[in-house]
Amino acid sequence: MNISLVPAECNMENTFLCPLTPEEFVIFQNKGLIVVKKRTYRLVLNHREIQVECPVLMDGKSAVGVILPAFKLPYRPYPCYVYLFAVALYLMGDSMRKAALKVQKKFGIPRFSHSTVSRTWAILLAKSDLLYSVQESDTPEKSLLEPSAFSERIVWSHEKKEAAHRLFKSLIHLLNNPEDGMWLVYRYFVRYRRLLI
Repeated sequence: MNISLVPAECNMENTFLCPLTPEEFVIFQNKGLIVVKKRTYRLVLNHREIQVECPVLMDGKSAVGVILPAFKLPYRPYPCYVYLFAVALYLMGDSMRKAALKVQKKFGIPRFSHSTVSRTWAILLAKSDLLYSVQESDTPEKSLLEPSAFSERIVWSHEKKEAAHRLFKSLIHLLNNPEDGMWLVYRYFVRYRRLLI
């Protein structure tokens, strides 16, 4: 699997979306790196279903992977930044249910649930050190929110509080511009060759 950044001119209003420009697709195809066959993944955003057509990577005659756009991760029905935004809201003090409701309204995804926030929270908490080091390596835009906006829970252990605080520092800027989460997922993948969520 490989992750591609979608070009800036990409229009999310289209029903079908490919992570490569038409020119890139032709170049890759002429070199035998991809075939015409594509894998199609479903994405839900703004009360719409979008089909993301991902080219299949080839090594000779064998399929070896798929080129995914950074915002669409396999087996995830929503853009990656939606999950990160939900966890950032939770770390600001919202309950998981309240964070899920805010996400539903903001991104037009009525089936987004608190259990999704819970699962994402658990995954990200375990990777907080790695995510923080990716965030620290770049100079992100200054957030309008202060790190003091972090809201820890009394029931958390000391280790969990520290991990949550690191995670909050990595995600705080997404509260101003959630789509920047795509860059975080992309940088994480480039550095560790693993998916963030």
